[in-house]
Amino acid sequence: MAGEAKVKHDEKFEKELITGLISLVLLAITRNKGEPMYGYQIAKQMETRNRTHVQLKQGTIYPVLRAMEKKGYLKSEIKASGSGPPRKYYMITKKGLEKFEVWTAAWEDTSNFVNSVLRGEVDG
Repeated sequence: MAGEAKVKHDEKFEKELITGLISLVLLAITRNKGEPMYGYQIAKQMETRNRTHVQLKQGTIYPVLRAMEKKGYLKSEIKASGSGPPRKYYMITKKGLEKFEVWTAAWEDTSNFVNSVLRGEVDG
């Protein structure tokens, strides 16, 4: 609408925020899919669910996938591809499912608190 101020964005803050949440999102996607997925499939799932201006770049996803595999939250398997080189498929592990539950609870508590503060609902 005319006369409305455009909301400014702090790219650095948003990058730090999304980097902290990407692990939770990756666990959620691999958990919800219920079958092994390769990196590009995971990236596309993130892209189709992102209805915001936040940029979720594929280059950000792969290092997080590797780090989560190293921690035991994901496991991977290389499989042949009918349309190119072999692909690395990721699956959530039992440890990853446990971490997902912990992180989801933390996210819900944190987002509820932040939203209540933003709405001015916190008592002084």
